[in-house]
Amino acid sequence: MLMVGFLHPHVPWYVPQEYFDMYDKEKLTLPPYNPNDFDDLPEAAKGMLNDGYPRTEWAKDEHQWRDIIHAYMASITYADVKVGEVLDALDASPYRDNTIVVLWSDHGYHMGEKNTFQKHTLWNRSAVAPLIIKVPKSMQLRMKKGPCYQVVSMVDLYPTILDLCGLPPNDVVVGRSLRPLLENPTAPWRYPAFTFKKDNRKSLQYGPYRYIEYEDGSMELYDHRKDPDEWNNLAENPEQKQVIQRLKAMFDEYKVFEKKL
Repeated sequence: MLMVGFLHPHVPWYVPQEYFDMYDKEKLTLPPYNPNDFDDLPEAAKGMLNDGYPRTEWAKDEHQWRDIIHAYMASITYADVKVGEVLDALDASPYRDNTIVVLWSDHGYHMGEKNTFQKHTLWNRSAVAPLIIKVPKSMQLRMKKGPCYQVVSMVDLYPTILDLCGLPPNDVVVGRSLRPLLENPTAPWRYPAFTFKKDNRKSLQYGPYRYIEYEDGSMELYDHRKDPDEWNNLAENPEQKQVIQRLKAMFDEYKVFEKKL
């Protein structure tokens, strides 16, 4: 196993000028932002905004938003090039036909959504991350190329690698092998993905729903089919009562499993 980590696109967004020159700052599309986004959020939600990080209102007033996006895009492209160098080296090596490649990140990042530029939130923009798995032809896996839109978790990577390598499974894990989705990206996948934060704050994604619960019992609920930007908190909608009950129960199911470990 070879593990390679890249600093970028982590801050600071310092990369050679040539990567900035690849983008016309004035033509970049800014992320969606709603200045009234917090009107329907519980007070506890505002505690996720970390002190010391820029706020979108500040970036707009100081004409810095495009500069921030420009630097972030340059940093992403710089990281892409470095990933390419590693893949080129693999392709030129004796291991090109028997190596599984996994490209992933540890978290997402707000680029102005929810009035912030940061990680460490339970909203989708911070919790979602890239995940790409490439299996060599020599493994003779019936793998289908293309994107998969099912909700999975990073804890699924370990059991997935064990499965693909033909190693004995480890039953003392929470995750599940993603092999069924590699073979069929549209296969059913009825498992939630959890994100936990300190102070007993937690969230989960289950299908189109994102549910967030805070230490004081306050909640957020979003339906990404109708609200991908998470602007409309449905937690106080009585029509969503059964949905919330089902999602809350998934935390209890997770705790039961966790006690067995």
